[in-house]
Amino acid sequence: MTTDSPTQAENATFAVTPVAVDAEIPVPEDPDAPGEWLAVHVFYSSNNHPLLVDGIAPVIEELREEGLIRRWFFIRYWMEGPHLRVRLLPRRAGDAETIAKRLFKSLDEFLADRPALYEMDESEMGGLFKEMFLGEYSEEQWNQLYGADGNMPMRPNNSYAVMRYEPEVARYGGPHGIEIAERHFEKSSDMVLRLVEMTNVHVRSVLFGLAAQLMTVMLAAFQQDRAASAAFLSTYRTYWERSGDGDSSPRHSAYNDAYQTMSSELHDHLGAVYETASRHDVESLSGFLREWAEHCVELRTELVDLAGQGKLEFPIGMDSQAGPVDADTALFALLSGYIHMTNNRLGVSIIDECYLSYLLELTLTGGEPVDLEANIGAMFGGTGADR
Repeated sequence: MTTDSPTQAENATFAVTPVAVDAEIPVPEDPDAPGEWLAVHVFYSSNNHPLLVDGIAPVIEELREEGLIRRWFFIRYWMEGPHLRVRLLPRRAGDAETIAKRLFKSLDEFLADRPALYEMDESEMGGLFKEMFLGEYSEEQWNQLYGADGNMPMRPNNSYAVMRYEPEVARYGGPHGIEIAERHFEKSSDMVLRLVEMTNVHVRSVLFGLAAQLMTVMLAAFQQDRAASAAFLSTYRTYWERSGDGDSSPRHSAYNDAYQTMSSELHDHLGAVYETASRHDVESLSGFLREWAEHCVELRTELVDLAGQGKLEFPIGMDSQAGPVDADTALFALLSGYIHMTNNRLGVSIIDECYLSYLLELTLTGGEPVDLEANIGAMFGGTGADR
């Protein structure tokens, strides 16, 4: 259901600062007013699956059962050290401190029992972190923050901090779009958390299989056309490859070799999943794919309705000014962010996303890469942001 009165996203700016800003738990003037997002970044340099399952999930479940939060989601990030960004939306503004204390207590207990033992070395990791920074931001921004020859400082391992949450309003279609996106983020977070709890996502083949299936279902539900989805995947892959260094041809050759060894299985399973999801025949799917397909179909319906009302706006075009777009353009622009952030929650790296996109592209085309750029400027809503 859409709303004509978006909340705090209404006042959010389009610019997103590269480095997260420390914040305080808000002290409300009216405790009964709707709460504002609370963001806590948990710096943990080991495998963070146990942190998710044992340190975060139980308190989220309790807060939900008690009706203290309206929404939550998480992402993984790397800036200033590997960490989880946990975001919670209190139902009442007056409950923010209680919610924070409950989360802090759970984190303290987990970190005391299972601290990450690996310490990040700023000098040794400096080159890698600068390369990752420049994949998303500019050299000028790096120089302003750290100096041309400086290193990114690392936050203390096994620590957490309250940070400011900056909704990426432009990336997700404006104030109406970010409201829908944040609801989707919660569904995506819940889905990934369940998969982390129930499957061996630490095994790369399992991780890739889960990610490929989730990608396939969302592409099919949104676009309902193999050629359109293959074009999207080619563009998506190209977008990420351009942000890196070097020639991607050797990787493409390796990707193609991998496809040839498993093409039959890919067509039999993912091809069939695509056809089923593209018809919105969700009842023919089972398990987590059925649940994901139901969500994606409902999400698409809501987005198409909003686009029809002119309420999804993106800064796509030569002047970079946000404006309404048609439904197909909106779905294309949003797919990149939706797919990327679900992969992020699963723990799929960007280079692995390129690999999976190539495999899915060939699966949809019968083995021939599309190699075209279908409106690459619309990727991530025309913003290029990744936070």
